[in-house]
Amino acid sequence: MKNFKFTLVGIILLSTAFLIINILEIDLFEINLNLFNRFEMYKVDGVFLILPILILLVIVDLINQQCDIKKQKSIEIEKQKEIYKAMLSATHHILNNFLNHMQLFKLIAEDTPGFKAEDWSLYDKSQKDASKQIEALGKITNITEASIQASVKPKFKNNNEKINKYICSNNNTFSTHSF
Repeated sequence: MKNFKFTLVGIILLSTAFLIINILEIDLFEINLNLFNRFEMYKVDGVFLILPILILLVIVDLINQQCDIKKQKSIEIEKQKEIYKAMLSATHHILNNFLNHMQLFKLIAEDTPGFKAEDWSLYDKSQKDASKQIEALGKITNITEASIQASVKPKFKNNNEKINKYICSNNNTFSTHSF
């Protein structure tokens, strides 16, 4: 029903007009003929043929514009969904990397007697790296899928290399990982 509201309004208006014409016994043909006769001396009776066609074309254009607007909104919504998915994926990427680092640090700390204070600096650096990536993600002004992916690319490789070297040198049970 919602899609046909103008059709329903048209049916109601035409039915009302039909009833009024029949009840009052109005002869529309004769009224139109008299109208055409009055305008015949001004030579504008051709306008009455062109005007309905023009009105019909304007209505078709308005309908096309509404359809184009709906399509554009649909495309825009799809783009926003893709951007949202990319942002969500990037956030998961950052947090999963951080959690993986923290799990390794925990395992190393638990297995290492007298865990050194300098080793905790790696923990702090990983935490800062994750914080910087999340901050970079939040500062994106041109929100596109590419800019989101670029903001979470590993920019802090030195820290990852330090972690890998530490794991290999201090505990033979770990292999070199790329974070």
